[in-house]
Amino acid sequence: MRSSVSHIEEEAPQTGEAVTPVSTLSRRPRIGELLVQNGVLSEEDVAKVLTAQAQTSRLFGEICVDLGLCSQDVVKETLDRQLNFHILAPGDERVSDQVVTAFGADPELAEGLRSLRAALLGKKTAQGDLNAILVMAGADEATPVSLIAANFAVVVAQLGYRVLLVDANVAQPVQHQLFSVANRRGVTTLLAGEQEEEAAISTTAIPNLALLPAGPPVPHPAELFERAPLATRLRPLSSRYDLVLIDAGTESPDIVASLASGSDGAVTVVKRHRTAIRQVRRLVGHFADRGVATLGNVLA
Repeated sequence: MRSSVSHIEEEAPQTGEAVTPVSTLSRRPRIGELLVQNGVLSEEDVAKVLTAQAQTSRLFGEICVDLGLCSQDVVKETLDRQLNFHILAPGDERVSDQVVTAFGADPELAEGLRSLRAALLGKKTAQGDLNAILVMAGADEATPVSLIAANFAVVVAQLGYRVLLVDANVAQPVQHQLFSVANRRGVTTLLAGEQEEEAAISTTAIPNLALLPAGPPVPHPAELFERAPLATRLRPLSSRYDLVLIDAGTESPDIVASLASGSDGAVTVVKRHRTAIRQVRRLVGHFADRGVATLGNVLA
């Protein structure tokens, strides 16, 4: 079954407020390492590109071409070599075919998600890796938040970053099914104090991507998230991952805002021609009440 996500792009929030940049990653992109290894770029060239990238948040390869350091064909060939190493063979049952980016089945979607990654996490500094916790949530139940979160997590992992995908959509968990992972333990058992973080995390078939499933259902998830804010609980793990991505699904705004408390920012998923502006504003307002910055919207 093919993903229902047809298009994705980054857009400013519909509240009229400016987008607050997310905290950024800072280690050299893998494409830069490959270009140096192949003799295309020097270390000085990489430093020049990173300086420009810190000011624009554009993709590394685009800046290389604009600066005349290499051709578009060289960038494409290098990206193909880099990404193909992480692409699964068609029919690999360890990952659902709805996670189309894992199979390289939708280049347009993958490129859109890579652009989103660059917009949210693309600025670089020379201070070492920075580890971000982001929440992705839908403003109404029609939005395919979990599919977008899964595909986004894969794209970031394919670029060489360490990613922990967290399924906080405890009412309708799907990430364990998408990545063929058991759901006997996860977010609910973690927040209930039944186990430590590492015991609840599973590896996936995607290199660099780990999954914290939702775990067994609980009768009152709102009380659980309020008592033990998820992002705060996961903060110690952020030192081991470049990105901790929390899939909040389309839980109620109160629950979503509660579990996002303590995160580095939120991204709302909006269903094109379906989600009402008032729904987005309501969700953004709940985030603001918890001190969580809304970084932008994703159109699906």
